[in-house]
Amino acid sequence: MLVDSTGSAKSTSLPHSQSPGRLPLYWLVVLAAVHSCNMWGTFILYFIVSWILILPIMRWWAGTSEHLGLNMTNHFGNSRTNDGS
Repeated sequence: MLVDSTGSAKSTSLPHSQSPGRLPLYWLVVLAAVHSCNMWGTFILYFIVSWILILPIMRWWAGTSEHLGLNMTNHFGNSRTNDGS
């Protein structure tokens, strides 16, 4: 427990949506549903293949778009970002 400036006790536990036990439980339920419906081919095609092939390309474009259109003629434009920090 933490105490804030007013003297009230504050809980240090994670919110329910961020608890570490929920993610493995989610995937256990998903994999059990895929197995019970015998949908492994569809699951692999639509989720695993897309995750391996499409996600890296989308992340590359996201990283590239952060730097497109910068004025590269002076020191400020040639920096990593134009935030000025």
